[in-house]
Amino acid sequence: MPRKILKNTPKTKAYLDSLPKVYGIFLWAKWGILELPWSGQYTKDKMPVPLVYNYYDANGTCDEYHLVPITSCSSGAFWDSYETKEGAKYAQEKLNEALSRGEYGYDEFRED
Repeated sequence: MPRKILKNTPKTKAYLDSLPKVYGIFLWAKWGILELPWSGQYTKDKMPVPLVYNYYDANGTCDEYHLVPITSCSSGAFWDSYETKEGAKYAQEKLNEALSRGEYGYDEFRED
């Protein structure tokens, strides 16, 4: 299991840069993509969620990365995660098209 908390150092940044990325789709004013370093691990829930490193500074009191489920990385509503940037871009475009029609578009093209 990867370490849960990493101090923000040049060595940590190099390590995080070497990890594969996972792309989360979140709803803010529009649907957007958040690229995060993926640990290669998932939660042990019924519906597994990628565990990623997210930067935390706790209002300036710390300077570190925490290993968390991707669903905890934003105050925006989480929709899904992708292992490719192209897949995430496609989903983002389709969701924003639905949003512009006054729909959220959650189930229009979901790959289940």
